[in-house]
Amino acid sequence: MSPRVSRREQLVEHATRLFVEQGYHATSVRQITQAADCNEAALYYHFPKGKRELLQAVIEEQTPDLVDALEHCQ
Repeated sequence: MSPRVSRREQLVEHATRLFVEQGYHATSVRQITQAADCNEAALYYHFPKGKRELLQAVIEEQTPDLVDALEHCQ
């Protein structure tokens, strides 16, 4: 049985994918919530400042991978 992924984690996961595919400015809150199968109220519950706060969470989530990748470049 796989561990349950929280709604917040789902939003970050789908936002990450959409931001990479389409860019931050071209990705709407509606697209993120549709991909995560939730409504906009759920997004704003977890990220009261909206898409900008969600981007910050995406960056924080991806930072360890980025740091690891950069260390291998040295």
